[in-house]
Order: sequence, then structure tokens, then C-alpha cells
Amino acid sequence: MFSAPAEQVGAERIRRERRRDKADSIDADGPVNGGDDRRRALERAEAAALVRRSERAVDGFGKERTDHVLGDIAATQRTIDRAAARSQGVTQVAPQPVAGSRMHWVSKALIGLGVAALSIGGGGYGVVHTLDVRRIESIASSHLGEAVRIGAIGFSVWPRPALVLRDVTVCSEQRFRAPTIRAALNRAALFGSGVKYSRIDILNAVVAADFFWAHAGESMKPAAPLTSSRIEFDDMTIVDPKWRFSGLSAAMTIKPSGQIQSMRIEDASGATALTLAPSGPKSVAVELAARSFQPKDASMTLSSLIASGVMTTDEFVIREFQGYAAGTTVRGAGRLRIGQR
Repeated sequence: MFSAPAEQVGAERIRRERRRDKADSIDADGPVNGGDDRRRALERAEAAALVRRSERAVDGFGKERTDHVLGDIAATQRTIDRAAARSQGVTQVAPQPVAGSRMHWVSKALIGLGVAALSIGGGGYGVVHTLDVRRIESIASSHLGEAVRIGAIGFSVWPRPALVLRDVTVCSEQRFRAPTIRAALNRAALFGSGVKYSRIDILNAVVAADFFWAHAGESMKPAAPLTSSRIEFDDMTIVDPKWRFSGLSAAMTIKPSGQIQSMRIEDASGATALTLAPSGPKSVAVELAARSFQPKDASMTLSSLIASGVMTTDEFVIREFQGYAAGTTVRGAGRLRIGQR
């Protein structure tokens, strides 16, 4: 709210003084008879004095407000609003950004995300563009010592930047078949000259049992550029002419030289786990853990079985095992023929 100019305030004061003088003269002319008349006259005089003091206070406040208005109208208005709010016990709230300001920051965030996506996609396109399918097939074939065929190569951004290899097969007999292989790129690979991978995921692979033995020994070729330090299998199937295991998951760690360091295989329920580590050209050291195990042609079932030994393509030589049967601890050694009925 705004105060009146100083001239209007002065004129209003003169009119009030004239009305007050007129009232005083009327009171003075009136008869003063007895105690009641004196008391009423005294009350009127006190009331008139109170009115004059109030008017002088109001006039002073009005002049002060007028000076502020003449100096800075906007500042005076804010001061009056704050004073009114405090007098009413209202806590002032900081002004909130308008919707346009919010939309401004949202648009900036979206633009930033778009730039990041274009940067990642552009870097990934550069990686894919420099990787020729035939060149990768040649490198992988040299590394494995068997013919490798790749149907197509693509690039995926989600959930992480990765090369996607489709319809990968090894050997004409297809001893290894994988419809999808995802090779997650290191961040440096997106904009650098070298291609590096943080991990490789192999999905729904069908693998011949002897494929691992053929490539787990110390006779592997030097590491290929596509080798990662970690390879994971999801929903893998291992097949043999006499048996088949499906729904397996596995995690393989790779040495800097490109050789397999270890591999852990679990069944779908997690009841059985094998940990393999190369121990020779055609053999691997094995640690077996199973919730239950029943040997062939035996009526006894072992629970909480732990065994260690060496496995080849034909047999599993158990150097030591321990399990429980009928409340008794069973220990020993043995030999399991693989694939025999």
C-alpha cells in the first residue's frame, strides 16, 4: 500500500486541528454544574488529549512512510508487507522458482543426457566401424586353433556399452555355438585407439564336453586382442555323446597371457558346483561341492559332499572326498568313469 503525498498529509492535519479547536470551544462554552458536569468535562478533556496524541503519532508515521515512498517506493512496499506479516504471526516463505525456471533446468539436464548418449554412441560406432568381422574371425581362429565363424557384429549401449556378436560357432562340427556374445567395453576403448573389454557374457551357449579340455591346457596360443579378464556363461549346456547338462552358469577368469586360470560351473539350483583349473594339456584340477551325490550302482546317497581330484575327458580321479550318509561321516578316494552307463 502507498502513503499520500506530503501536501495532502498537511492539509488533512489542518482540517483535523480545526475540527478539534471547534470541539474544544464548544466544550468550554458548555455549563459546568456540579460534580457530574466536572467529571464529564474532565473525561472529555482527557479523551481530546488522547485523540491529539494519537493523531500526532499517525501524522509522524505517515510522514515517515511518505519520505520512504518518495525515496524508494518498491523498498517501502516490501518493508510494509514484512511488517504486516510479522504483526500477524506469519512466517515468510522464500520465493519459489517459477515453472519456467524449473523447465529451464529440466531442459538443460535433458540436453546433457542427450550429449552423453551421442558421445557414447559415437564412440561405440567408431569401435564397431574399425572392427571387421573377417578380421575378428581370423584372430579368434588363430587363437583357438579352430575355425571361428561370426554371423554379425553390432553395438549396444544398454546396460553398458558393448559389442554384440551374433551366431558364433567354432569348428565345422559346431563344438561351440552361442547365439549371443556381449563384450563390454572399457571406457577408454570408446575414445582410444585400443579395444579393451571389461568382461564378456556368453548367452545360451551349447558346448561340447571336450571343448574345454582342448582349450584349458598350457598349450594355448598367445592371448588374442579380444581376450577379457573375465568371461561369464549364462544358461549354458554341456553335451557329450552319452550325457547332457543344461541350465548351467559359469564364470571363467583369464590370465594376462590369455590362458584359462580357473572356471566355476554351477547347476541351475546351485546344488552342485565344480571349480576347474588347468593342470596339464588334457587335464584339469577339480574341486566338487554337492548337496547330495549318489554313485552309480550304489544305494547309498552322500550329502554335503566335498571332493577334489583331477579330471580328464574319460575319468575323474578323486584323490579325497568327504560326505555324510546315515549320520556317519564317509571319507575316501576313488575313480569315476565319465560317460559310461
